[in-house]
Amino acid sequence: MGLRILICVAVLFLSACGKRESGCATPATQASLAAYVNNDVRKFLRQGEYDPLDSGLVKISRIEGFEATRLDEERERSSCRAIIQFDVEGLAMPTPVEYDLLPSGGDDADSVYDTVVSMQLSLGAIGARLNNGVLKDLREKENEIENQEEMIVRIGKVVAANRASGDWSPFAAQAMYDLDKRTDELAKTREAAARIRDSLLAGRAGR
Repeated sequence: MGLRILICVAVLFLSACGKRESGCATPATQASLAAYVNNDVRKFLRQGEYDPLDSGLVKISRIEGFEATRLDEERERSSCRAIIQFDVEGLAMPTPVEYDLLPSGGDDADSVYDTVVSMQLSLGAIGARLNNGVLKDLREKENEIENQEEMIVRIGKVVAANRASGDWSPFAAQAMYDLDKRTDELAKTREAAARIRDSLLAGRAGR
């Protein structure tokens, strides 16, 4: 009787040793998954010189809701899903992710599945948020600067022509007033755009 119990225990022990865990939420898996996510965010959401992560526009607050969806030991692959909690310009945007894992130790039976080899993550909603946030404000200010500069050039030509003629008129006085006003507005718009750019480059999300 005692021998039979001992044999059963040994069989169970060997079976447990031979079976890998899904590894969906190990620290190594989370680090590997975060690296994959960061790469996709940079690849698909970068706009011009502003890196979405380095600028502070997009952050990974945490990863949660880990769940194994498939464990295929013959192919030495584990499939999982989780929720990436993104912070996008201060707005929480939970986004589902699915990913496949391989064991970092290869065929070693003691290895766990902890290396992400593929991932499915939709970033469309986050991209839409970015397109309608700080970067949109910056684009609008840059367009405004361009329009103001063109207007100042046109008004400046009128003022120069009036001065060259030596004639004074209410129209000439209005042109000089408009030139001063537009120049002041341009300076303020440039300052506002510069503040956003400096904040993005410093990682403060343009605020």
